Amino acid sequence: MSAQAVIDLANAIKADATLKALCASSQCADVDDQCNIAKEKGFDIHPHDFDQFNNGDLIETDREDTFLKPSWWERIPQQ
Repeated sequence: MSAQAVIDLANAIKADATLKALCASSQCADVDDQCNIAKEKGFDIHPHDFDQFNNGDLIETDREDTFLKPSWWERIPQQ
């Protein structure tokens, strides 16, 4: 959807210890996993939203997979 959706998700993760633990776990290592959790929580986020956020600051690429940097939500200022 947009950069704002990524920011909103990051703020929700920061505010919810259970969600933070889930997003920090191996269940959410890649962008697709994170998007699935986001959709379950009511956020409309597409993998490209993470790719495009701040010129790719949130992702690491390893071979053909795209993984989020650990604790990616801490890289986003509280808004």
